[in-house]
Amino acid sequence: MSHKVNSSSKELLKIIAYTWLTLRQRGKRLLAEQNYDLTFEQVTILQILEEEEGLQLGVLAEKADRESTTISRMVDGLEKRNLAIRIPDKYDKRQKLIYLTKLGKKRNEEMIPLLDKFLNDMFQGVSKKQTESALEILHKIFNNLNNR
Repeated sequence: MSHKVNSSSKELLKIIAYTWLTLRQRGKRLLAEQNYDLTFEQVTILQILEEEEGLQLGVLAEKADRESTTISRMVDGLEKRNLAIRIPDKYDKRQKLIYLTKLGKKRNEEMIPLLDKFLNDMFQGVSKKQTESALEILHKIFNNLNNR
Protein backbone atom coordinates (compact mmCIF):
# COMPACT_ATOMS: atom_id res chain seq x y z
CA MET A 1 0.00 0.00 0.00
CA SER A 2 1.41 3.34 -1.02
CA HIS A 3 1.41 6.21 1.43
CA LYS A 4 1.39 9.71 0.04
CA VAL A 5 3.86 11.93 1.84
CA ASN A 6 1.92 14.68 3.54
CA SER A 7 2.62 17.41 6.06
CA SER A 8 1.83 15.04 8.95
CA SER A 9 4.49 12.58 7.77
CA LYS A 10 7.02 15.37 7.49
CA GLU A 11 6.06 16.69 10.94
CA LEU A 12 6.43 13.18 12.40
CA LEU A 13 9.93 12.86 10.93
CA LYS A 14 10.85 16.26 12.34
CA ILE A 15 9.53 15.47 15.83
CA ILE A 16 11.30 12.09 15.87
CA ALA A 17 14.59 13.85 15.10
CA TYR A 18 14.00 16.60 17.67
CA THR A 19 12.94 14.08 20.27
CA TRP A 20 16.11 12.05 19.76
CA LEU A 21 18.29 15.15 20.04
CA THR A 22 16.47 16.31 23.16
CA LEU A 23 16.66 12.85 24.70
CA ARG A 24 20.45 12.78 24.19
CA GLN A 25 20.89 16.30 25.58
CA ARG A 26 18.77 15.52 28.64
CA GLY A 27 20.63 12.24 29.16
CA LYS A 28 23.99 14.03 29.00
CA ARG A 29 22.81 16.61 31.51
CA LEU A 30 21.55 13.95 33.93
CA LEU A 31 24.86 12.08 33.72
CA ALA A 32 26.75 15.29 34.44
CA GLU A 33 24.44 16.20 37.34
CA GLN A 34 25.06 12.78 38.89
CA ASN A 35 28.83 13.13 38.34
CA TYR A 36 29.00 10.04 36.17
CA ASP A 37 32.16 10.39 34.13
CA LEU A 38 30.41 8.84 31.12
CA THR A 39 29.00 9.97 27.83
CA PHE A 40 25.44 9.16 26.80
CA GLU A 41 26.88 6.83 24.15
CA GLN A 42 29.06 4.99 26.70
CA VAL A 43 25.98 4.39 28.84
CA THR A 44 24.33 2.89 25.76
CA ILE A 45 27.30 0.52 25.40
CA LEU A 46 27.08 -0.44 29.10
CA GLN A 47 23.37 -1.17 28.66
CA ILE A 48 23.98 -3.34 25.58
CA LEU A 49 26.70 -5.27 27.43
CA GLU A 50 24.36 -5.72 30.39
CA GLU A 51 21.93 -7.52 28.07
CA GLU A 52 24.58 -9.53 26.22
CA GLU A 53 28.21 -9.77 27.27
CA GLY A 54 31.12 -11.16 25.35
CA LEU A 55 30.37 -9.35 22.13
CA GLN A 56 32.90 -8.79 19.40
CA LEU A 57 33.55 -5.14 18.59
CA GLY A 58 31.78 -5.41 15.22
CA VAL A 59 28.67 -6.93 16.77
CA LEU A 60 28.64 -4.28 19.48
CA ALA A 61 28.99 -1.61 16.78
CA GLU A 62 26.00 -3.06 14.92
CA LYS A 63 23.87 -3.15 18.05
CA ALA A 64 24.83 0.44 18.91
CA ASP A 65 24.48 1.57 15.28
CA ARG A 66 27.95 3.10 15.29
CA GLU A 67 31.17 2.60 13.35
CA SER A 68 33.61 0.03 14.78
CA THR A 69 36.31 2.68 15.22
CA THR A 70 33.90 4.83 17.25
CA ILE A 71 32.92 1.87 19.42
CA SER A 72 36.59 0.99 19.89
CA ARG A 73 37.27 4.48 21.28
CA MET A 74 34.21 4.23 23.54
CA VAL A 75 35.36 0.87 24.86
CA ASP A 76 38.85 2.34 25.41
CA GLY A 77 37.21 4.96 27.64
CA LEU A 78 35.21 2.31 29.49
CA GLU A 79 38.37 0.26 30.02
CA LYS A 80 40.20 3.31 31.42
CA ARG A 81 37.36 3.68 33.92
CA ASN A 82 37.54 -0.07 34.72
CA LEU A 83 33.94 -0.56 33.54
CA ALA A 84 34.64 -2.92 30.63
CA ILE A 85 37.39 -5.25 29.55
CA ARG A 86 38.48 -6.84 26.28
CA ILE A 87 39.30 -10.53 26.53
CA PRO A 88 40.78 -12.59 23.67
CA ASP A 89 38.29 -14.99 22.09
CA LYS A 90 39.38 -18.53 22.99
CA TYR A 91 38.42 -19.73 19.48
CA ASP A 92 39.98 -16.86 17.53
CA LYS A 93 42.83 -15.05 19.30
CA ARG A 94 42.65 -12.21 16.75
CA GLN A 95 39.21 -11.29 18.09
CA LYS A 96 38.53 -9.63 21.42
CA LEU A 97 35.29 -10.08 23.29
CA ILE A 98 33.99 -7.22 25.41
CA TYR A 99 32.68 -7.81 28.92
CA LEU A 100 31.54 -5.64 31.78
CA THR A 101 33.76 -5.62 34.84
CA LYS A 102 32.29 -5.91 38.34
CA LEU A 103 32.47 -2.12 38.55
CA GLY A 104 30.70 -1.85 35.17
CA LYS A 105 27.87 -4.07 36.41
CA LYS A 106 27.69 -2.04 39.61
CA ARG A 107 27.57 1.23 37.63
CA ASN A 108 24.70 -0.12 35.51
CA GLU A 109 22.83 -1.06 38.67
CA GLU A 110 23.48 2.38 40.21
CA MET A 111 21.98 4.02 37.14
CA ILE A 112 18.68 2.09 37.29
CA PRO A 113 16.89 4.69 39.49
CA LEU A 114 18.19 7.48 37.24
CA LEU A 115 16.96 5.65 34.13
CA ASP A 116 13.60 4.93 35.78
CA LYS A 117 13.14 8.62 36.65
CA PHE A 118 14.22 9.62 33.14
CA LEU A 119 11.63 7.27 31.60
CA ASN A 120 8.88 8.32 34.02
CA ASP A 121 9.52 11.98 33.21
CA MET A 122 9.65 11.23 29.50
CA PHE A 123 6.35 9.30 29.44
CA GLN A 124 4.42 11.47 31.90
CA GLY A 125 0.84 11.85 30.66
CA VAL A 126 1.27 9.16 27.99
CA SER A 127 -1.04 6.17 28.35
CA LYS A 128 0.00 2.56 27.84
CA LYS A 129 -2.27 2.43 24.77
CA GLN A 130 -0.60 5.54 23.30
CA THR A 131 2.83 4.07 23.96
CA GLU A 132 1.87 0.80 22.27
CA SER A 133 0.46 2.67 19.24
CA ALA A 134 3.59 4.79 18.93
CA LEU A 135 5.75 1.68 19.25
CA GLU A 136 3.79 -0.08 16.51
CA ILE A 137 4.14 2.92 14.17
CA LEU A 138 7.85 3.36 14.87
CA HIS A 139 8.47 -0.36 14.28
CA LYS A 140 6.74 -0.07 10.90
CA ILE A 141 8.84 2.97 9.99
CA PHE A 142 12.02 1.23 11.18
CA ASN A 143 11.20 -1.92 9.19
CA ASN A 144 10.43 0.15 6.08
CA LEU A 145 13.83 1.81 6.36
CA ASN A 146 15.63 -1.50 6.84
CA ASN A 147 13.83 -3.25 3.99
CA ARG A 148 14.88 -0.78 1.30
